[in-house]
Amino acid sequence: AYEAISILEDQQLLANCRKLETQAMEWLVKNQNEKKLENPRCRGSVMAFELYGKGFGDYFNQTNKQQMQQFKQRAIKSGLLLRTLGNTVYLMFPLVTTVSQQADVLEIMDQLLLG
Repeated sequence: AYEAISILEDQQLLANCRKLETQAMEWLVKNQNEKKLENPRCRGSVMAFELYGKGFGDYFNQTNKQQMQQFKQRAIKSGLLLRTLGNTVYLMFPLVTTVSQQADVLEIMDQLLLG
C-alpha cells in the first residue's frame, strides 16, 4: 500500500487527475445543450453522459441498442475505446493521460456526436 501511495505522489497523478476532471467538466458543460447530452457528470478521470434527442432513449428499446452499437463502432474506428451501457457513454482516462491527450479524445468525441 505504501508503494502505491508513493507512486501516486511521485508522479503527481492526483494533481493530474484533477486537471483531467476540470477539462472534462468544461467540455461537458460546453456541449450539454449543443449536442443534447443529458446528465453530464465527471469524477476524477471518469466522465459519463446520456445521449438523448437523436432517437436514443429507452434502455430496452431495440432501436436504441442498434444506434448505440453503431455509435460505439464509429468510436472504435476513430481510435476510441469507450463504454456504453444503454444510452450512457462512459469515458475512462488512465491517470497518466495528459491534458493534451484528453483534449484530442474530446475533439474526436465532438466529431462523433456531430455525425
